[in-house]
Amino acid sequence: MTTQPKQIKKITGYAADCRFWQDVSEKSAGYVIKPIGIPSPYAFSLTSIVYEYNGHKIIHIETAHRTYNVFDVSGMTIYATEELAQDAALADRSRQ
Repeated sequence: MTTQPKQIKKITGYAADCRFWQDVSEKSAGYVIKPIGIPSPYAFSLTSIVYEYNGHKIIHIETAHRTYNVFDVSGMTIYATEELAQDAALADRSRQ
């Protein structure tokens, strides 16, 4: 089950990002294959860590300098470990 993530929040600035993280669960909820189409000058990994935030399963990506976007990934396949998510990403021929 894989769908495109929905943006639920845009954060600008370091202070706002720190305040956001105060409401996020400290424990990882798993990993997803990083969605194609989300621009990020800093995204080099095939996977993203999933966190829980206000009842949503989310990923947090810096899309530009000091600009962070939070996406709801509840509709995506969430893997228990980063290795499983990486293996799934590498097996997906459309990403190559």
